[in-house]
Amino acid sequence: VQVVEHERWLQRANGQWSREVVIDAERGNLYDRNGRPLAVSVTTTQVGLTRRFMENDPRLVADLAEVTGRPEAEVRQKIESTSKPHIVLGSGVVLSAEQRQRLRRWKSVTLDERCSRYYPTDGMAASLVGFYRQDPDAVHATGLELSLEEELAGEPGLAREIQTAQPGVKLGRIVLQNARHGRNLVLTLDAGLQEICEQRLLDAVTTTNAKGGSVLVLDPSNGDVLAAASYPLMDTRSRSHEDGAVWNNRNFTTQFEPGSLFKIFSGAALLHHGAVDTGMVFNCDNNSGSPYGISNDKNHDYGHLSFGGAMAVSSNVYFAKAAMRLDDDKLFNDLSAFGFGERTKFPYKAQPRGSLRRPEEWNGADKQIGRASCRERV
Repeated sequence: VQVVEHERWLQRANGQWSREVVIDAERGNLYDRNGRPLAVSVTTTQVGLTRRFMENDPRLVADLAEVTGRPEAEVRQKIESTSKPHIVLGSGVVLSAEQRQRLRRWKSVTLDERCSRYYPTDGMAASLVGFYRQDPDAVHATGLELSLEEELAGEPGLAREIQTAQPGVKLGRIVLQNARHGRNLVLTLDAGLQEICEQRLLDAVTTTNAKGGSVLVLDPSNGDVLAAASYPLMDTRSRSHEDGAVWNNRNFTTQFEPGSLFKIFSGAALLHHGAVDTGMVFNCDNNSGSPYGISNDKNHDYGHLSFGGAMAVSSNVYFAKAAMRLDDDKLFNDLSAFGFGERTKFPYKAQPRGSLRRPEEWNGADKQIGRASCRERV
């Protein structure tokens, strides 16, 4: 036994007296630009039941129902519906000292520490930050929790747990591989500004009886996203919401026509290729022969304007005339270089690509105002 059959009996002994268990990696935290926590990892308990040692006592089911927040009938049905030797009845459970002590009197109950996610700002910025939840059979995540998974997750470790012949009594763990914890990340988001934007957005939607809306605040010097509010808003994470759109941030998932914002990019292309210069003047009256009958906003007649003057008043007539002097392919290439038709660089998984049609697909006023040829997100 000790020599000839050593490996055989050692393997059997290890199977009886020890088991390999996963050491959870601590998920990295998310903070706003001022250090305010938006998503943090906390230690909770996974409550399970070992069928082999299960006691035939109705108080056992009552205790399990009380700590997991489930009806007794549901807990009983969960136990009876599977033949697995170990059953997970609750994940992310927060136990008081009294509850933990009460559960330890049952030989069949297992209490394993787990890392869970807590959101100190509750529903604020929910569609942007998203959520992370790890169930026994799957991982669920949205928003930045999903997009930044590689940085936040870390890598789990492995340990061997030493058991004894006495149910529920263990001799500790031998660490085989240490867990690598996830990285803490600081976002450009300003939680205070986000809160203000969400409240103003709610007021505006309520006042106008709108179906939706969004507010995006950027730092113009570097493009940092300071706030990204999106309606419908989430008031709290403590209950489920019928409208799944509360997890969808319109700033990154919805396309819109750039409108007069397009003049910045078409104007840059005009100057880049020398189609106009800053001193070139056009008659910007509405009846001055603008192509495709394009007129200024509210039919303003501006008279003769230079490039700078036309940009200052956002004259549609000026840019319609100027665009006729620029080759379609050159304009298309410059718009592509600006990023139109692509996804933004912001790490939000659900965003689609922008729309930028090829020049041969442009019609009428598309080139002049950019509203049918180009849709994008900031």
